[in-house]
Amino acid sequence: MLGIDKAKNFIRNSLVLYPEGATRADLEDDTELGIGKNMFGGALQQLIEEGAIEAKPGKHNKKVYYLKAPETPSQTDF
Repeated sequence: MLGIDKAKNFIRNSLVLYPEGATRADLEDDTELGIGKNMFGGALQQLIEEGAIEAKPGKHNKKVYYLKAPETPSQTDF
């Protein structure tokens, strides 16, 4: 598995543990993958572009990352 894919899997799995969102520092503190900061940042950006996670402004202008809830089809009137 490539390093970026490893980082993306780690981020997805970690965000499950943070329903209220996590900062990049929170996520990096949990990792022991040996992945550099640039690759970790690239993995975060790819996950945002893929629509798997979202980033919102948090305290002190830090981004807070959240898992995006899977979209459920809307109920249609019958």
